[in-house]
Amino acid sequence: MSAPKKVIAVVGATGIQGGSVVKAFLPMENWTVRALTRDPSSKKARELASQGCEVVEAELADPASLARAFEGVAAIFSNTDFWAPYSQANKAGETREKATAFGFQVEFSHAKNVADEAAKVPGLERFVYSALGPMKKASRGKYPNSGHWDSKAEAVDYIEESCPDLQGKVSFVYPSVYHTNPFLLPHKYPHIGDYAIMLPGDETMMMPVIHTDVTFGKFVRNLIVDEEPGVKLLACDVEVTMREVTDTWNRVTGQKATITTETEDRMHELTGLPYEVLDGPAYLAEYDFMHGVTGKVIRPKELKVKVETMTLEEIMQSRGLDALLSIEHPDL
Repeated sequence: MSAPKKVIAVVGATGIQGGSVVKAFLPMENWTVRALTRDPSSKKARELASQGCEVVEAELADPASLARAFEGVAAIFSNTDFWAPYSQANKAGETREKATAFGFQVEFSHAKNVADEAAKVPGLERFVYSALGPMKKASRGKYPNSGHWDSKAEAVDYIEESCPDLQGKVSFVYPSVYHTNPFLLPHKYPHIGDYAIMLPGDETMMMPVIHTDVTFGKFVRNLIVDEEPGVKLLACDVEVTMREVTDTWNRVTGQKATITTETEDRMHELTGLPYEVLDGPAYLAEYDFMHGVTGKVIRPKELKVKVETMTLEEIMQSRGLDALLSIEHPDL
């Protein structure tokens, strides 16, 4: 008689990170995927159900719904969202500071609810939270605007300091720069006239890059199935300089792009990008992606069971030429 399947609950299963985790676990014969979503009737939720997921309604602001969704699970992956409440506040006409504060507060409260309910689950073996570093604190206040980093860092502190029942079960995954991030690919700027990557940094700045669709879920699967708990993993396929990024793009597309350095203020003036976004590359121009993260920090090469990763060229080729030549900065 075969052992019963274990259940992993995926918080944010219809999103980018959660969807990758779902893909990684669905083929595993000894696991069942429970996909948590606000709206089980949505197109994405129905697609997950058709793929074999158990789709369960849960609202991160409602601890009781989380408690029901977590019944009987052996593992939980959680990613929380800063951008939806931040964008909501922006559209409502709030100031930049108030929008960031609102996004921070909502994301942290959701992360807290998930952790609190996870800590109550009998038989829980692994809890993985998707985190980012404490940018404001680690830069001593120089980069204070990236609430989507700092809210997740605050959640890490809460989980470690206020959830004793999760200790011995929890690990943290730090997703690096998404392979779709506009800062990674050249764009045609009117004031430059040709393809260029414009950054508040130079060609030597290091960018860890993750193919979110393909590789991210494999890292989470590794943390849950193969790795001992208690680690903080930088999830990336490659770590490359911006010069390597530009050279690879030039090689794949046959075009010629350059790198131009501007201040955050000038980039904000030229592109309209908010400081919430611009603080990120400015920070990485000075600091390692994992700067300020304490505890057992590891990179992919230090995993006990290695994860198959992609080269930067393979990542770019996977996007297709049309996508590589039509990159627009997000209008946030």
